[in-house]
Formats: sequence, C-alpha cells, structure tokens
Amino acid sequence: MFRKLVLSLAATFALATPLLFLPAQAQADYGRHERPERREHAELRRVVWQYQGGYFKDAGGQGWVESNAGGTYHFREVRRTRDFVDLYDASRGFTARLYNNAMYLQGGSNFPVFTKLYDGGWTA
Repeated sequence: MFRKLVLSLAATFALATPLLFLPAQAQADYGRHERPERREHAELRRVVWQYQGGYFKDAGGQGWVESNAGGTYHFREVRRTRDFVDLYDASRGFTARLYNNAMYLQGGSNFPVFTKLYDGGWTA
C-alpha cells in the first residue's frame, strides 16, 4: 500500500514538473513577439508619405520626422499593418495614421477619434 502511494506521488510529480517551467518560457517568448506587425509587414517598403505642403519620412529605427511649414515634428512608429502605419508624437500626444491615400489624426481635445486631416500618399 505504501509502495503504491509513493509510486503514485512520484508519477504525479513527474507529470507535473514540466508545467512548472511554462511561465518562464512564456515570459522568454514575449519579447520575441512584442511587435509582430512591424516585422510581419516590414516587406512593405514605406519611407516617405507626402501631402500638400509637407511629408512624413522614416528616420530609421522606429523614428519618423514630419516636416511642413509649421515646423518639424518627431514621431515613433508604434504599429504597421498592410493598410496603415501608426506614428505617435509623445510631445503633443498625437497619433498619425498613414494610409495609402490619406492621413488621419487622433489625440488632444480636438481629435478624440481618428479624423481625416490630409490627402496624400506613399512616394517611396
């Protein structure tokens, strides 16, 4: 009887031991899959998005620069899909969403939801 109990506990322990390592493995994998959109759609070469009076340009890494008559603004790419690229300007709290034919802006008190601001498109 004692032998059956010991064997039963040993078998349970042997089966449960691999489960103890799952959380560590899941944490290790999180960093690799943190930004799947960027890698998944990196083949979509999008470097310059131009509109009447200005443009957005990829500055390398995740940085982007917008230049127009009002000045120069710095953005960080936060999402890329087949349909659009999202750029975030932390200093102003705005997200610019660049589609193939239009730019939408969200942020601040004037743009609580994505609102079309410019017509334009990818030139490079």
